[in-house]
Amino acid sequence: MRHVIEAFSVLFVVLLNLFLCMTVLAASADAAAAKRFTADVVAEIENSDFNSEVIEGCRLRAQESGYELEVIPGNYAEHKIARVRLTYPYRLPFLAVSSHKTTEAVAR
Repeated sequence: MRHVIEAFSVLFVVLLNLFLCMTVLAASADAAAAKRFTADVVAEIENSDFNSEVIEGCRLRAQESGYELEVIPGNYAEHKIARVRLTYPYRLPFLAVSSHKTTEAVAR
């Protein structure tokens, strides 16, 4: 009887560890996707020479993907520059953690 309880205890710990690792990997993949999206938006804004229609299209695409995109234009020594801030959901459902994270980049 003792061996059965030990075996099920070990199985429970292994399954708990498996679900925890899967949750962390999924959250990491979501964060990587958000950073890739930010890099794509920066490239698109730079290639369009800061076209307002392109920026608005990027905002709409971000909304469709579940992100919130903020583009803050500015000038620095007669050069166009913009700060791109993307807010994305960060969830660890197995641990009941849900928050929003932000990634930033600069378009020049």
